[in-house]
Amino acid sequence: PRRAQILDSTSDSGAALRREWLAWLVLPFYMIAFFLWTWRLGRASDIILSHWLMPAGVVGACASWMLGKPHVVVEHSGALRWLARLPGGRHVVRFIVRRSAKVVTVSHELCQQLRQLVPEAEGKVVVISMGVNIAPQPLLGNACSIEEIAPEAIQSTFGREGEREPTDDDALAQTLSALHGERRIVLYLGRLVEVKGVRVLIEAMEGVKNAFLVVAGDGPLRGELESLAARRRVPALFLGQIGEREKRLWLARCRVVAIPSVILENGQTEGLPVVCLEALAAGRPVVASRVGGLPEVIRDGENGLLVEPGDVRQWRAALTRALNDPNFARAAQREAQRTAARYDWRIIGARFARLIDEAITGAGSISVDRVEGHGRDATSPHRLGATW
Repeated sequence: PRRAQILDSTSDSGAALRREWLAWLVLPFYMIAFFLWTWRLGRASDIILSHWLMPAGVVGACASWMLGKPHVVVEHSGALRWLARLPGGRHVVRFIVRRSAKVVTVSHELCQQLRQLVPEAEGKVVVISMGVNIAPQPLLGNACSIEEIAPEAIQSTFGREGEREPTDDDALAQTLSALHGERRIVLYLGRLVEVKGVRVLIEAMEGVKNAFLVVAGDGPLRGELESLAARRRVPALFLGQIGEREKRLWLARCRVVAIPSVILENGQTEGLPVVCLEALAAGRPVVASRVGGLPEVIRDGENGLLVEPGDVRQWRAALTRALNDPNFARAAQREAQRTAARYDWRIIGARFARLIDEAITGAGSISVDRVEGHGRDATSPHRLGATW
């Protein structure tokens, strides 16, 4: 059952280890099972590709060493910062780097941290961000009806024929009614965990007039955040997990996308959230914290606004500007789509394919500039064993 899965590929394993002593008992069995599965895939593959230094990077490096297959690891943020503070963590990172043909980071900021922690990474580390699908999609703006976005919520609240059912939730009815009005939507997409900083966003929304917060995502803090929004009288809708279609519709409906990430006491923060690229591709301005790789994509005042992490007053001012300045909104939409075009998966995929080809053939080090330059669409003919 899901509730018994203390450690899994979709959860915050580091948080689980800090929160539950039982996770430490599960960890050896988890790593053994992970290694056996990677071994099985690796035997039939030409190369092993791992996402995150921990746990996949360790498992992939060990399997690569024993199978004699090249290994490429992609680090997104949290694992490196966690290992940098963990006793002996530097040695773990050094082992992974030495056993890898290439090490990919999703931002220059993360690349610099890796080089400082393990100087041996110089010559192996390259920067390739994640990508986004750039495809024609309608920007429905405020004309998009709530029925298109949340048909199930409408049906459960008002009935299929628009008539109210006696057992409906009054709070949900008021929420949907507000979305029909003049309120402008601030959208948050992501997990509800501490590093995402949603608490700061809710506190900032308290002073933003005629705005409505939509939170799409789930996590251990959901109940606490819903209670905070209720106490602060912040009009908000918590959707839980949503699918790709719903995500596109909410991106079309919102005025601005918020990424309020913070820096935790242990140094953990964001790398480059894919939701940032998705928002830009939809032509939506992004208000984001000045952390990790976000300042490398968001140009303050052009395609979005950058705010100091955790500063509620700055967040409130930035959201107010993004929602009320029509000149900024129009210019930001154009710049957002121009920025997103550089992260088209066809371009990013070509860079990864070239990287994998050169890791297998042993073509030597690749310069960051070369990997980040625009390239044609390409696919690798090699068999890939991937670990997460």
